[in-house]
Amino acid sequence: MLQRWPYGTGPVPRDSREAAARDGAAVPRVVRLLLPDSGSLCGLSGLWRYSTCLANDLNPRPPRLSKGPVSAADTYIVSDVHLGNRHCHLEQFGQFLDDLPAEACLVLNGDIIDEPDDPLPEADAQILRRLVAESKKRQVVWVYGNHDEEVAIDDAGEIQFVERWIVGERVLVMHGDEHDDLMPRHDLFKRLFKKLHRFRIRLGFADVHVADYAKKWGFLYRVLTKHVATKALRTATTEGYDVITCGHTHAPIDMTVEGRRYLNTGCWTETPAFVVIVHEEGVDYRPFPSTNGDVTGGREAPR
Repeated sequence: MLQRWPYGTGPVPRDSREAAARDGAAVPRVVRLLLPDSGSLCGLSGLWRYSTCLANDLNPRPPRLSKGPVSAADTYIVSDVHLGNRHCHLEQFGQFLDDLPAEACLVLNGDIIDEPDDPLPEADAQILRRLVAESKKRQVVWVYGNHDEEVAIDDAGEIQFVERWIVGERVLVMHGDEHDDLMPRHDLFKRLFKKLHRFRIRLGFADVHVADYAKKWGFLYRVLTKHVATKALRTATTEGYDVITCGHTHAPIDMTVEGRRYLNTGCWTETPAFVVIVHEEGVDYRPFPSTNGDVTGGREAPR
């Protein structure tokens, strides 16, 4: 069982909940996504249902690990899959998982699920089950993003859920929403923006992902992506990392400023998606599928 709790990690004591309620704070909750055959949850049962439960009824959440072991195995980093969104390229992402070298570590850098309040279609649910299965064969790390920051999964296998991840000593992995203080996060703004997007579709405009629609506002979107990149590079400099990789903006970028490299892996709701590969010889940034149709880009996979 996994949980998110604003005052720290682990189970929430009853007196803490009562104190929070007295102080006017939101009572901690957890949104849990049921995997098939996982049983009932707070009186609800069935496939792919959501429920809100008091956190003291749950087992402690695993520690928010932040640093990966230095390993000979390559690390593959992707972000913004947006399972549950009709624009997610499920088949392409499934092919990416098929192509992963046997010993590689997989880092899912946020927004893997699109809308925690919506049930996953079966095809998307199969991909999530696949990620759980992969975690039993390889190291799988899930960095929280702004879409999936309140998601927890019953029977998550060996997936490690973290706020950030460090590969070796030189690569910092963060979703990127931490560096975004331009886009409003209020629910009212999000609802209005999505209504406007749906209205455009009814008028005959292209049915694209809402983030792709945001790119139509060219100047503002460039300001956002530059802002996130600048703040990410500042974080890398302050904390002493050579490379920082993010997602969030759905804008693939590979840029180096004063010896610090910023990589944005784009998203899987548009093509191509991008993959960051950290290996002993360096850091690669590749589209998927690559020109030779293989995620390794032709480099020999670790044995």
